[in-house]
Amino acid sequence: MPNLTPLFFELVGPAPARKALPKHAFDKEAEAANSLISELQSFLANVRPSYLSVRTLKEGRNESELARALRYGARSDAAESFDPSGKPTSMTDKQRDEVDYETKSALQNLTRKIRALEKWTDDEKRRKKEQKGGFLSSLMKDELQEGVENTQQQHRDAVLWFLNDRLRAVSEMQATMQEQRLARERERVMSRNNVVSQPKRVNPALEKKEEHLEASISPEMIQQLETEHAELLDSLQGKLGKVHEAEKSLYEISEMQNELTMHLASQTEKIQTLIDDANQTSVDVGDANKNLESAKSRNRKASRMIIGISLFLAFLLLFYDYMMW
Repeated sequence: MPNLTPLFFELVGPAPARKALPKHAFDKEAEAANSLISELQSFLANVRPSYLSVRTLKEGRNESELARALRYGARSDAAESFDPSGKPTSMTDKQRDEVDYETKSALQNLTRKIRALEKWTDDEKRRKKEQKGGFLSSLMKDELQEGVENTQQQHRDAVLWFLNDRLRAVSEMQATMQEQRLARERERVMSRNNVVSQPKRVNPALEKKEEHLEASISPEMIQQLETEHAELLDSLQGKLGKVHEAEKSLYEISEMQNELTMHLASQTEKIQTLIDDANQTSVDVGDANKNLESAKSRNRKASRMIIGISLFLAFLLLFYDYMMW
């Protein structure tokens, strides 16, 4: 028998590739938000060592390059504080402030994006509910289509919950970094304050020698020392101001994190409600199927009875007609 396999494949032909279903606008926006959250999380993980480093670079670096690097895509040549592998090694205080500002702006933008998706989802729910509110719509209800819509709604709610949870985790990561930076800045300022404000304990035997030294110092030197002391105090005051600004930023991040946590809890309740509704719908459909089967069984019995009575009456009429002839 000849080999018919090549002929078979020639007749069948190659199977056409399945076309991917077009993505919904909701899915595109959700994927974009998830990608931005991933990039922000990766960026925070990369800058965390230098952000929390004890070493601080001097001011005067090129800050604009760093600002561009903070837009989710730090390149290896973005700033002088980045090593060839693309990870930062050290930062100035201004660069740390830029990290806080850019991260806060990114979190706010992502929050607005997710809130817009939630608003669109709620509007879609309301619109579909209004369409199903009529009497004719309830009579012409398609259970399969309703199941598809419920599943799609559960999927979207789960996606929103996932995005909110990831955003909360990134916000918590940023808040932890700020707390550690704030603690280190406070310790540094306190240590310098202790050095400046620590009272002198001079040996009485050295007092005469110090008086002699003070007498030998010129007024210009005393003025210069006083100027340096004032500059040191101004520097410490500036550090304290930065600590207060970091505390304020940390408070705002904490408020955003609390809001995300509360919203996440609300999303969890909504998803649980949808799951309960879906389970109840499945139970109702099962009960309806049972009632339909029992109704079909009763209809079969009634149909058989009607057919039997009709046949009996027909034969009776025929017999009566035969007897009359």
